[in-house]
Amino acid sequence: MNNTTNNKRTIIWTSINPGAPCFKAMLKKEMPDIGEDDINAIIYGFNYHYFNELVSHLSKVSIGQPIIALALFEGYDDDEDDGFGIQTIDSGNLGECFDTDYDIAEWYVDKSGDFLSYHIDRDGVTYCKYLAIKKDAPLSKVQRLFTEIDNDDFDFSIIGDVTESIGEKVLDALGIMHFCDKEGAFCGK
Repeated sequence: MNNTTNNKRTIIWTSINPGAPCFKAMLKKEMPDIGEDDINAIIYGFNYHYFNELVSHLSKVSIGQPIIALALFEGYDDDEDDGFGIQTIDSGNLGECFDTDYDIAEWYVDKSGDFLSYHIDRDGVTYCKYLAIKKDAPLSKVQRLFTEIDNDDFDFSIIGDVTESIGEKVLDALGIMHFCDKEGAFCGK
């Protein structure tokens, strides 16, 4: 229902306007006496059912190395504690990249092959980038990455040394075709 591909990203799941016009039209045709609110309730019900199925499926898939979620939080006012955070998924389980602690959310793979999400709730917006820790990453550099994030002294240059993208692994696990390479050109997979 949410596996939509455009030239910028492949949406894995979204809570933003999940009702495709053709799906709404089909429901209206099959149930002409049902109101717009009921149609929207059915669509959102299907969407959240799909979310649970998606998470269940990806919970059976491990990439064999730890995943880190780099998070940037932006509050709605100046009093909020904006900043970076990091979460580790030691199991490498792709299902653990998804959560339900949001009002609005979307998970997607961008044209660079990165797996990303954003979550909006009453406190602000959180942007996450999910990366795997490279199997051959020096422990000292991995520790430095975590230390710098904890100390709010984060140097982006170290990310490429210790992590790799997992977007292709997410798409593979879901059986979603890869339409573009990192430069946006069709790759035919």
